[in-house]
Amino acid sequence: MITLHRLARRKSVTLEELAQERWSCAISASGAFGPLELLRRAFEERGLPGPRITLVSDLVNFRLRAVAGSDLIGVAIKGNVHAAATRLRLKILAVKGFDWTRPVAVAYRKDAYLSPAARRFIEFLKDTAQKNSHYAHWRA
Repeated sequence: MITLHRLARRKSVTLEELAQERWSCAISASGAFGPLELLRRAFEERGLPGPRITLVSDLVNFRLRAVAGSDLIGVAIKGNVHAAATRLRLKILAVKGFDWTRPVAVAYRKDAYLSPAARRFIEFLKDTAQKNSHYAHWRA
């Protein structure tokens, strides 16, 4: 029988509460911009101990089933969780005071043709990043 995690009934949780939990993540989640590294930094910025990683696997379905059948908290792509949420009774936890953004990169040859649509898209990304300056990392 699958039981809900004790935090699943909550409207939102705090990072302080999540610091007490055991975690599941993908091996690839530990890269410089991976979700695990972003989570570690968020904990560190608040003076919290790093996440206690209990299960590490790049097998998405395995991790989701493990989280559904245990007291683990998972770090996963939202779309993967949504796809399995009903079947496995998973819930995405809203975390107070924690905005999670994924990095976006645009690569193109400097002297090559770039369509007007691509140029507009790049300008849109730059403008958005400048408005949110803590996310801006541009390299020409």
